[in-house]
Formats: sequence, structure tokens, C-alpha cells
Amino acid sequence: MNIYHFVQRNSLGFLICFVLLLSGCSGNNVRDKFVFGKNRISCNNTTITVLTPFELIANGKQAEISDRNADKIMAEGHNQHIRIFVMGDKNTINESISAAAESAETLLRNNKRVTNLKVEKADDKFNNEDAKVLRFSYVEKAREEKTALTVNEYIFLQDEVIWRVIYQYRTEDPIGRELSAQLAGRIQIGAVF
Repeated sequence: MNIYHFVQRNSLGFLICFVLLLSGCSGNNVRDKFVFGKNRISCNNTTITVLTPFELIANGKQAEISDRNADKIMAEGHNQHIRIFVMGDKNTINESISAAAESAETLLRNNKRVTNLKVEKADDKFNNEDAKVLRFSYVEKAREEKTALTVNEYIFLQDEVIWRVIYQYRTEDPIGRELSAQLAGRIQIGAVF
């Protein structure tokens, strides 16, 4: 049997596979739905690179073009499924990452709008430096609405800058959960292209 007869006999099968491929049935995960890029954020001449599905904004412009020498930076980006914050702060008071992690937990515990707070803590490493990984789940009340939220926070010290990278999503949002699983902890030290 030659190739022509094979294709002719199986053309319906090829057509069905082609239609399914074009209709999007071949992939249904966040990597198929979002375009991911690297955002570089600088503070006190130290840069980290974070993978995100959107541009991070700091002081009304792309975080990448913000002042590299600033003593403090807060960059933020979001879509309908996930919100990402990146904060860098020159460590002028010699705060440890353990103290920074404790202050994050205390801030939520003292927030009157937060209930049902659950906290998980772990140790990690970034560029051979110690890091703290915090996972918070809680219900937040705002304007008479209650929203269940999940937050993954990474805290580490790099060249005298305490970095906090925070991923927040609505707990019931499966796409937000999958985005967080794909992105959380994908932090690189330095300007990575």
C-alpha cells in the first residue's frame, strides 16, 4: 500500500484530529492560556527576576525602568485570577528574614477584616541565601463581602535588600491556584533575560 492510499483511507481520522487540534482540545492548562515573561525589579543596585503573566508596575511605570538605586520599591501586577507584589527594602535596621516573616504574620493576625487565618511556614534557599516561605489562607471582609484568599510569600535577603515576593489569589479560583503553582518561587537573583 502506498502513502496515497493510506491517507485516502484514513482521511476522516486525520480530519477529526486536525479539527480537535484547532479547537483547542489539545491543551487546557495555564501555559496554553497565558504568555509568561520575566520581570526584572531593582532596589539598591540589586536585581531579581520574577516570572509573571503580565508586566509589573512600580511608581506608574514598568518596574524594569524604575530607579535601580532606590532604597525601596513596590511593584504590582494583576489579572482576574492572580495578584503579584514584589517589594524590595534596603535593610538599614539589620532586620532578619525571620523577623520579616513574623511581621507579615502579625500584620494579618492584627487585621480586623481577616478571619479563619491559617499559616504554614517553611525554609528555602535563593542563590544559597536563606529564605522564608509563608502560606496564608484566610477570609477577608471588605464592603460587606467575604472573600477567601490564599497568599504565598517568599522573603529573602540579597545584598542588603530584604525582598518579599507575594502571590495572592481567590482560594476558590482554580486558574488562580494553577497560576500560583506555576509561578510561585520562580524567582532568580540578578537580571535574567
